[in-house]
Amino acid sequence: MAARACGADRCVLRSPARRIAHLLLALVPILWLTRCGQQEKAPDDVVREITTASGVRMVLIPGGSFMMGCDNGHEDEAPVHEVNVRPFAMDKFEVTQDQYAALELPNPSHFKDPKRPLEQVRWSDAALFCNERSRQEGLDPCYDEVTFACNFGANGYRLPTEAEWEYAARAGTETDYDFGNGAAKLKAYANFADNSNERTDLVGKKRPNRWGLHDMYGNVLEWCNDVYSPTYYAESSAGDPRGPSDGEKRVMRGGAWNSGAAACRATVRYGEMPGISDACFARDTFGFRCVRRLDPASPERYADLEERMGDAKTQAARGMMIVQNLIGGYMYLRSRAQLSYGRRTRVRPSKKGTVPRPRVPERRGTVPFLAALTRHDHVLA
Repeated sequence: MAARACGADRCVLRSPARRIAHLLLALVPILWLTRCGQQEKAPDDVVREITTASGVRMVLIPGGSFMMGCDNGHEDEAPVHEVNVRPFAMDKFEVTQDQYAALELPNPSHFKDPKRPLEQVRWSDAALFCNERSRQEGLDPCYDEVTFACNFGANGYRLPTEAEWEYAARAGTETDYDFGNGAAKLKAYANFADNSNERTDLVGKKRPNRWGLHDMYGNVLEWCNDVYSPTYYAESSAGDPRGPSDGEKRVMRGGAWNSGAAACRATVRYGEMPGISDACFARDTFGFRCVRRLDPASPERYADLEERMGDAKTQAARGMMIVQNLIGGYMYLRSRAQLSYGRRTRVRPSKKGTVPRPRVPERRGTVPFLAALTRHDHVLA
C-alpha cells in the first residue's frame, strides 16, 4: 500500500509511479554499463570497403570455409572439396587502364579507355604490376622478378589464389552464380557474349555480387596465382591451397566479354600460358585484379577496428539519450506531484468505503506513457 503524507486538510499518496520512476533511473545506467562491457561482434558475412594509399578501392573479405568445385561441371571442376580461406583484401574492380598508366607502364589493351579493364596482359605482366603497386605504397613486393616465385608472407599485392578467387566470387553461396543457379539474371551482373557488343565494358557498370565485388563474371578473364592442373582438386589441401608447385600454365577465372553464360560460372577453370619465359601474345580477354593478405599489423585491420569503435560511440550516445529522456520524465512527474500537492482537485463520486479517485487534468503534448503513469497520483481532500 502506498504511504500517506498528511496535511491539515488533505493527505497525499506517494504514488507507485514515482517509485517506478526511481527504479528505472537506478536500473538503466547499470544495464547500459553492462551492455557496454560486451564486445560488439560483426557477423561473418559482413564485408567492409577501404581505399588504399594509391586510391584503389578494395573489399575486405572475411575468412571462412566453403565447398570448392562442382561435380556437375567440367572434369577439372571435380571433386567438390572443403577449403578454408584466411581473410584478405581484394580489388573491388578489375585493374583498369588508368591504374596501369599511373605507374607509367605501357598500356597493352585493345579496347582503349581509362576506365575499361586492362587486357592483353600476360600473367608475368600482372605479377610485375603487383610489385610496382606495392612499391608505390611502401609495401614489400610479393614476386621474385627472376623466378616469379610468390612470397605469401610479404605485405604487398599479388594475384589471388584460385581458392581465394572462387571464395570471393561465390560470396557465401553454393550456387553457380552468387544470385542463383540459373543464368536469367546474368545480364545484370556480367558483360558477356549475350550483351557485350563484342568488347569490354567500363568496370563497375554491372551489379556487384553480394560482397560488393564487380565483374566477377564476364568482362575479362582474371589471372590467378596458381599453376593450373586439371587433376589438382583430387590432391588439394584444405587450408589455403596455393596450387601445384610446378606446371606450364596458370589459372584464369570468371569468363570474358565473349564467353557464354555457362563459361562465366564461379567454378569454371581455365589454364593459359603465363608468358614468363617467352613473348607469347596475350589476348584481349585476359585481365586481372589484385589481392593483399590481412594480419593484425595491417592498416586495413586498424581501419576496421576504428569503424567498430565508431559504432560503439554511436551506441553510447543513444544510451545517453535514453538516460536523459528518463531523467526528463522523472522531473516531469516530480513537478506534477508538487503542483498537485498545492491545489485541491475535484473528486469523483465514489462508493462508500472506497478511496475516491481525483480528476487529474492532462497537459497537451504529454508523452502517452508518461500520461498513463501520472494518472496514478492520488490527492485526498
